[in-house]
Amino acid sequence: MSEAPRTRLATTLALLAATALVAASTASTEGIAPARADDDAEEVALMLEERCYRCHGPDKQKSGLRFDLIEDLQEVIVPRAAPDSELFRRIALPIGAEDAMPPKGPRVSEDRLLALLRWINAGALFPITEKRGLESTGERTRELELIERVRRESGARVLTLRGGAQEDALLVDFSLADAAPDEAGVRSLDPIAGRIVELSLAGRDVSSAIATKFPSLPALERLHLERTGVDDAALEALVQRAPRLHYLNLHSTRVTGRALEAAAHLGELERLVLHDTGVLQADLIAFRTAHPDVRTSATLALPDKPFEGGGPRRILAADASMKRIALLQETALHHFDVLWEHPLESLHDLQVLENGNVLFQETWTRLVEIDPDSGERVWSYDAAKTNRDPGDGRIEVHSFRRLEDGVTMIAESGSGRIIEVDREGKLQSAVALRIDAPDPHHDTRLVRKTASGTYLVAHEADGVVREYDPGGSIVWSYEVPLFERDRAPGNDFDAFGNQVFCAERLENGNTLVATGNGHSLIEVTPTGEIAWSVTQDELEGIRLAWVTTVQVLDNGNLVLGNCHAGEEQPQLIEITRTKDVVWTFRDFERFANALSNAWVVEDPRTR
Repeated sequence: MSEAPRTRLATTLALLAATALVAASTASTEGIAPARADDDAEEVALMLEERCYRCHGPDKQKSGLRFDLIEDLQEVIVPRAAPDSELFRRIALPIGAEDAMPPKGPRVSEDRLLALLRWINAGALFPITEKRGLESTGERTRELELIERVRRESGARVLTLRGGAQEDALLVDFSLADAAPDEAGVRSLDPIAGRIVELSLAGRDVSSAIATKFPSLPALERLHLERTGVDDAALEALVQRAPRLHYLNLHSTRVTGRALEAAAHLGELERLVLHDTGVLQADLIAFRTAHPDVRTSATLALPDKPFEGGGPRRILAADASMKRIALLQETALHHFDVLWEHPLESLHDLQVLENGNVLFQETWTRLVEIDPDSGERVWSYDAAKTNRDPGDGRIEVHSFRRLEDGVTMIAESGSGRIIEVDREGKLQSAVALRIDAPDPHHDTRLVRKTASGTYLVAHEADGVVREYDPGGSIVWSYEVPLFERDRAPGNDFDAFGNQVFCAERLENGNTLVATGNGHSLIEVTPTGEIAWSVTQDELEGIRLAWVTTVQVLDNGNLVLGNCHAGEEQPQLIEITRTKDVVWTFRDFERFANALSNAWVVEDPRTR
């Protein structure tokens, strides 16, 4: 048996054994004695300190998680459901399994694994990261009983946001509750109302009658009302109870200009979201004038000078599912006319050359350069027939670039190399690539030559960005993280992985990485630290799917390719470094859900 099937079998057996252990112990955890509960909490605390804090503690936070903080620990625990808890599942895996925790050293003992199981199945009620900080068992028990009672009576998630003291700040989240909050559920918040700093009612039906039943919320800083159907009366009732709001989200609600009058009384307000509401543009302009320090987002807020900074744009875009590449001219805000188009079969790269010609591919092996004014084919190259030996096997091209010296760089997947050819197609150089999971369709995605002469390669199947010098040595690499998530197949929002599509080197030495089905864009330092990122649901009103390309504009803004995101989402998104969306492109008449590549031509006067 090969090593991979053996590892998978061991993993399966371990999970089956763990599941059986859960089933055998469930009955006993229902009535667990306080003494045993304390013992289990102590064992789990010791296990985390000894085996987990090295990677998830004060000094190092792998995937951004600290297990010495309650809010982070809650991300990997499902109370009363050990099999569904990421922490238990990974610790139960055998040493050597891909997701096993801890990744090195001996396996966690069966006694501690059983203690973890009992602790989670008993409700994970003991805040083990605070265990030694509380003055007495009685205080700790009363605190936990209070939080558990509020959870039970309200139906909401109640999470601790800051550890280290008994009177911690709390987040209350009704968005995942089984039903909308009722009067009894709202009233149950009274004992903790002064500690709630974030409240989410997103997606719930909240009437003005229910809104008036909420207690005073003097510490509340963030209020999520998106998709609630909240009207002006309900909003006014909530705002009166929360005078210290910093963030207010009213996306897809029924509020009107009256909402701005209510918001005007919030002296600490910093952020107001108003997409898809009844707020009129005149009211919004007046609010922005009176409150310039409040950052507002609204679909209706169009720029005063939409073509400021370079004039209307041209966009070169391609979608293989529509068999089309097209050069578009912006003739009005969000309106484009076709200047040129060409049929194709497959494509993963394109380039607008300095002379205005377009370099692209018609198939996985045939590259062409075309003058869009005349339609003349001025250059072509077939990678399946050129610079190849008989029996070399299947080859695909997923990236290419015309370089400053006039040669064309071509990344060959299948043969695992980068070549440079002259205008006649003669081979000028070749660099062998390291491929851990060889596949002609997945060896590479985009490849870019850096200013220092190295090659920055996105290895899709390997989930790695590698930088090669001209001699083929790897001088830098970055493994795209999974952030402690499991891989999921597909190419839509629910898919997940690290099938990296693009990497671009910045002038400051950092590297932008478009993570493909990782649904994100990350900026990585030379030492591999994440300096900046945009994640799947971080942009207002937008959800990222397969993030393919990134282009740095002259003004410093970034244009992201958002492929496979569906007709409700934009295919291109321009954002600032503060993650404000300033422009989007969406065209499902000429293109479809597989617009993988595009390039914004900022100055159309290049011809």
